[in-house]
Amino acid sequence: MRVDLGPPTEEDCCSIGIDFNVEGRDAYEALRRYGPQTSVRDLVRLLNFSGKMTGGHGSIQMHHLKTAFLTIYGSKKDLKLLAG
Repeated sequence: MRVDLGPPTEEDCCSIGIDFNVEGRDAYEALRRYGPQTSVRDLVRLLNFSGKMTGGHGSIQMHHLKTAFLTIYGSKKDLKLLAG
């Protein structure tokens, strides 16, 4: 059985960001912009990839999110989903 959750709310994005150890107002703003336009799955994928970029040490910051986004999607044009 498949369950459709729909896009995450801004509050969901912040809660998920906390679980992934996101740091910085700009990073949380990016999650609030990106998450509701995509899905929980895409948001978690971005955060997982960003976490790998920290080397397992420290928190996920905006530059990790941007680098992960460009690596996953490969388009600077689409970066506006994240960076506004």
